[in-house]
Amino acid sequence: EVFICAWSPNSGLLASGSGDATARIWSIPDSGSKGSAKPIVLKHLSGDRERAKDVTTLDWSPSGSHLATGSYDGRARVWTAKGEMVATLGAP
Repeated sequence: EVFICAWSPNSGLLASGSGDATARIWSIPDSGSKGSAKPIVLKHLSGDRERAKDVTTLDWSPSGSHLATGSYDGRARVWTAKGEMVATLGAP
């Protein structure tokens, strides 16, 4: 189940947030290209598995270099466009 999607402001990347405790970064091919690449999967894992679910909000930085995601676990996470987590914000 997908809750939210957002286009990167300066590239062909699309981010999606889902009910399975993940966000994904999709590389969308040019209109003349065929096929689709596998997405980068961003796991919103938490020590409390019951709360590790539903990535319901996300947004790209103005430069498109970082993606912020938010989940029902009470934490926001900041990722690079390549899928590397650089920060976790919120309750411990």
